[in-house]
Amino acid sequence: CPHNQTCDYGLYIHSTAKINAYVAVCQNNSEIYALKGGNGLGTQFFVTTQFQFANGSGNSSGAYSQAKNTVEIIGTENNTTVSITPSKACVGHAANTTFTVTLQRGQVYTLAASSQAAANHLAGTIITSDKPVVVDVSDDSVTPYCTETTDNGNGSADLVADQLVPENMAGGQYIVVPSPSAVGNTAPASGSGNYYLDYAFVFALQDNTNVAIYSGNPNNPTITTYTMNRGDKQKFHFTDQNPIYVYATQTDEATGGVSEAPVFVFQITGAGKEFGGTQLPHIACTGSTAVGYRPLQSANNHTKQLYLSLLCDSSCTTGFQINGNANLITAN
Repeated sequence: CPHNQTCDYGLYIHSTAKINAYVAVCQNNSEIYALKGGNGLGTQFFVTTQFQFANGSGNSSGAYSQAKNTVEIIGTENNTTVSITPSKACVGHAANTTFTVTLQRGQVYTLAASSQAAANHLAGTIITSDKPVVVDVSDDSVTPYCTETTDNGNGSADLVADQLVPENMAGGQYIVVPSPSAVGNTAPASGSGNYYLDYAFVFALQDNTNVAIYSGNPNNPTITTYTMNRGDKQKFHFTDQNPIYVYATQTDEATGGVSEAPVFVFQITGAGKEFGGTQLPHIACTGSTAVGYRPLQSANNHTKQLYLSLLCDSSCTTGFQINGNANLITAN
């Protein structure tokens, strides 16, 4: 969509029974937007996205000059008033200054960061509406730290994108699983630490939120703690293949009682120097007992591999089937 404009680009999908649905970008910079169905509808959103890597800024030819971090807001009912408070300056609007747009059913408004710099990404932008809307986040041509002559600092630019869920879907506990060793995410000579594509970004939705990140050896974890207010964000860079556990709480000053606090976690990972990203569900989300996925087609003919990361309660590890075959994923 053109930036700072409304366009009739919405696509409405409905069915008589439950389905899986996702948007697939199948050209170069492949990525999927996992569609959330009814869970994606809401009237208050907090934008989550990565803020570690820039958008194709290393490209000397200017081929990626239009690549930006963007937020797409889709109206589901006529005459919907949407209020937007961008966390950073964006095309046509200043940072931290609220403005409104009116959307009709199926119309899309695109908010775009003013520059490609990672520090200017729109994480923390607040979106409210008087009728339910749907929100996507797109981060085009995200470029890793690569300066090899074969890469020219830009050859691995890739799309990171997802559909977001509203604030009422946030939770207090998350498990983040990094990429497997086989995908080659350890750093090249010019990289930035091990597993240089693997990051988790934590966003607080309430003041006085205490966040603990358990990392490293699960039997003797390293615990990193933060006290965060609404709008604060932190990032965690993986240095090994152990999953991390994110636990957010608040303490009642009057009683001293501790309860979970809502946060969002956005993950980026990938294969080789090619990114992917998503807003994670919290672990109290019941998940699904059946999921369908079709590997993306591509404009290229290179060999492709598909990796699945499965997260479940330990009592369920013997229950997986792929296309009816129970011997492919076992408890081991």
